Amino acid sequence: YFHISKSKWNENEIVPNQKEYLENTIVTIHFKLKEINSRQKGDLKILYEDDFFIACYKPPFLLVHEDGNHSKNLQDRVNEYLYQQGWPYESQALHRIDTQCSGIVLFSKFPFFQGLFDSILANHDCIKEYYALVQGKMPFHKKTVRFNIARNRHNSKAMIIHPNGKLSISHIEVIKKYSNSTLCKVRIETGRKHQIRLQLQSISHPIINDPIYGTIYNDKGLLLENFHMSFIHPVYKHKIDIQIPLDSRFQIKE
Repeated sequence: YFHISKSKWNENEIVPNQKEYLENTIVTIHFKLKEINSRQKGDLKILYEDDFFIACYKPPFLLVHEDGNHSKNLQDRVNEYLYQQGWPYESQALHRIDTQCSGIVLFSKFPFFQGLFDSILANHDCIKEYYALVQGKMPFHKKTVRFNIARNRHNSKAMIIHPNGKLSISHIEVIKKYSNSTLCKVRIETGRKHQIRLQLQSISHPIINDPIYGTIYNDKGLLLENFHMSFIHPVYKHKIDIQIPLDSRFQIKE
């Protein structure tokens, strides 16, 4: 039920005993408390919170978590918030979005239940939708794109379409067409690295300001936003539906 990893068992000196985990048996597990050391003050917009996870808005140009080269990141801001609330555990990002991308990011608050939320994302039991402002007018209203995606051996920062890669599936729907661009909604079935960016580029409509697969026109950052996430709460069993309005940086003046 909890999808807890062996490393977590060892880390907390928990010894599994099959006799203790029979149905209708109450089991108490004590976790070692760890001081929240990696924290940082900064603006934090909370979209949803309960005892198990917290959903926050990530602005463009902010890392989801520390990458070893930069200090400012959303996870440390969440940790600072939790520390101020007296919460005893460090948060852990359950997924990531590109640094220049904006939108919803989920963080686990409780280490024992993190695996439950990880499994939802790994099994694609979560609806994830993005806004994307792309170059050119799309000639269709709806389109499903399927490509196999692999790492680009000649560019460590990029991905490529390759028959030996992993299958990626995205459903694209046009929201509004402008003179030289299109605002669309993209629902992803898979979560491959750079999936939306590469797929839109592959159909000749790269995302505006994409530094790898497109052209940078201004300083607004990559015009891609994770605006909607929906799933069944693995503990409470009710539906979680989180949406945010389109960010102002997507506005087009014609």
